[in-house]
Amino acid sequence: MSAIINNRPTIPATKSVRASRMPLAMLCPASIEDDGIPRTSDSPEARMGSAVHEVMAQTIKENWRLDDTEMANKWTIEAYELQKQSHRALALWDRESEWFGDNPEVEVKMSREGGGLMFTGTADVMYYDEARKTVFVYDHKTGWDDADFADQGKAYCFLALGLYPEAEFAHMIFGRVREFATDHVTYTNAELLEWAARVVIRLVHEGGFNAGPHCSNCNRKWNCPEYRSYVGSSMAILAHAMNDSITDKPADLYDAVKVIERFTEHARSALRLYVEDRGGRLSLGNGFDLVLKEQERSEILFGPGRDVLLAKIGPVALAQCVKVKKTELESIVKENAPRGAKGAAVIDLMRDLDAVGAVDTHRIKMMCKERSAVALEK
Repeated sequence: MSAIINNRPTIPATKSVRASRMPLAMLCPASIEDDGIPRTSDSPEARMGSAVHEVMAQTIKENWRLDDTEMANKWTIEAYELQKQSHRALALWDRESEWFGDNPEVEVKMSREGGGLMFTGTADVMYYDEARKTVFVYDHKTGWDDADFADQGKAYCFLALGLYPEAEFAHMIFGRVREFATDHVTYTNAELLEWAARVVIRLVHEGGFNAGPHCSNCNRKWNCPEYRSYVGSSMAILAHAMNDSITDKPADLYDAVKVIERFTEHARSALRLYVEDRGGRLSLGNGFDLVLKEQERSEILFGPGRDVLLAKIGPVALAQCVKVKKTELESIVKENAPRGAKGAAVIDLMRDLDAVGAVDTHRIKMMCKERSAVALEK
């Protein structure tokens, strides 16, 4: 099968796929079709990811950090959230940077053609270790997405081996920023050739639409008849559950809820833009107008207001009003601690705070989907 792919393609590429879109493409081959729809997302999560990637690229390449506030303004995101995520990304990178030598490549654009398909992608960090005959690739993951990124990692490694044909192995590292964890996997050249051949069969020869929960990550969904049908069936599942039928198919109900949530979020955003384009007021034709109104919201800054607050309400009452954000506190401590001692500095601080009764620990329950123990054993 791997004969379909080689370093000297004989079949001109008729389709292309980016490594970052590979998980979606394998689920729905039609998602890669060129129809003029932009493939970038303007969601806050996507902008946060772009900002963290830019900060990390500059940090690794030039060994100095871009200003978080300036970067947050550029991407229209919260500065404190960017600071938190970029600090976590940097801490993860520090933990894995030993694999990437003294001069790793950053933001490496790659392409490789085979079997009528053009593979493209940009590696966040790359390094070729001649002694190990291994290309190391690192990718920052900033979302909470529970998708399987195995195909994306294989795509990056397949592309990397195209740049270094003398290499025998490719080692992929995903840095999952929010979970503060890394995933490692190594592939041989033969394994990646076999994988690429299967991708060509799936995307070039089989093709077709396949609607499902993955549609939330596809910019083509608003022009996709399969997606419209999928939303309709999700609404039917939701309506069925209202008749005390939640226990019938909980997995289907969970997916349906996520689909409707994302659909309504998009619909609300689209309606808001529609009203904005018409001057902020839209007649509904029933005696009411849909209006965008500005509201002022004030925030009290503790630094400059500390003395006034202490004088007016006293320290005991003030303590009831002030809340210290643990994640931001940890980021500041790590930033001021020397390299290699950042984690220990946080542990020391939390131990000292706990000793004086300043740590209030409680548990919350979040509903999310994860792989079952049975699936992990296979």
